[in-house]
Amino acid sequence: AKNNKVKRRMIKETKSEEKRKGNPEGIRLLQSAARSQHPNASANAMNALGKMYLSKEAGVLNYDLAYQWSFLASKQKLFEHGYVFDSDLMSKIPPERIKELQENAGALLQHR
Repeated sequence: AKNNKVKRRMIKETKSEEKRKGNPEGIRLLQSAARSQHPNASANAMNALGKMYLSKEAGVLNYDLAYQWSFLASKQKLFEHGYVFDSDLMSKIPPERIKELQENAGALLQHR
């Protein structure tokens, strides 16, 4: 009987986690690292945010944010020898939107 209660609680917790959108605390931590002045940590966090916003599994699919964080990462010294944008991402954003996203990407680094 005790095992059944544990199993039901685990199933209930798993289902409630599936309903959540993304991982707000994880996103905040990555954003904080991206805004830090540490060259490698900042670049890696920007890259991770770009990939996260492109992932359907993360529950926060947003092509604009995926592009902007990836764009910011691509400008970091860590990636000075090249940065490859995800081809799926690039196929989702109209070319005329790219410039606007680039111009506004810096706003993501503002502390809120």
